[in-house]
Parts: sequence; structure tokens; C-alpha cells
Amino acid sequence: MNAITFTDKNGKYFWYLITTDVDPPESIKTFDIFTEIRKPTLCKIDIKNDQPTEILYKVIINGSNLSGDSDFYIEPHMTKTYNLIYYPF
Repeated sequence: MNAITFTDKNGKYFWYLITTDVDPPESIKTFDIFTEIRKPTLCKIDIKNDQPTEILYKVIINGSNLSGDSDFYIEPHMTKTYNLIYYPF
């Protein structure tokens, strides 16, 4: 829950509490990962930033036996590879 506060020139204020529910967008692409038993494998995901400013992604990994950086930074007008590791234990 967050709040928005409005203040007038006399210093009086009032605020509203706001709750936002957002559904994630549908997948753009899926990856099939194959590996030997108990052998980790790397999935390379290319992400492109067409914007004129840098982007910092906060990565949320859902699923068991997956590992990767929780922050992912991309410079303007660049493509960078995110490395996701699968540990099949």
C-alpha cells in the first residue's frame, strides 16, 4: 500500500492510500532447457534496451533450481545477455 499526499501553500495537507494490483504480461518467449542429471546448465537470454536512458531490472525468479542475478542493468541502445542457471538436483 502506498500514499499520495497533497499540500497547499498554507502547509495543510491531505493524503490518499492507494493499492494497485497488476497482472504480469504474457510471456514473449519460452525456453526449453536440456541437461544431464545433476549437471547445471546455462540459459542465455538476450535483452535489448531501445530507450535513450539506462534501465535497471529487478529480476524475480519463479521456480525451483533456478539461479541468476537479482538486478540486471542495461545501458541505452544496447543489447545485453542475462544468464539464468538451472541446477537439476
